[in-house]
Amino acid sequence: MKTLVAVFVSLFVAISAFAEPLAKAQSGGTQVMLYTDPCTLPAVVNLPNRAEWIDGSKMFEGCWSTDIIPGFVILYFSDRFIVAIPVRALTEVTAI
Repeated sequence: MKTLVAVFVSLFVAISAFAEPLAKAQSGGTQVMLYTDPCTLPAVVNLPNRAEWIDGSKMFEGCWSTDIIPGFVILYFSDRFIVAIPVRALTEVTAI
């Protein structure tokens, strides 16, 4: 029984580590992915959700919120880049 519980917990942790994106915005070779996971940047307190900025072969962790400016998603990334994306520019991610 303990082995079964350990396997279940391991599977849950592994699945959680690969969270699926909620929405994305794309322009040229740049893509921004929004997740419902909590923000992982320690200095950010007002942007509660996780984001990724993918530009070619570079990827930056970030955080996002829609609560600051109505109609816009505000994002802050690990390279200190800040961007506001209109909500209408996002598309829902239905499959990876």
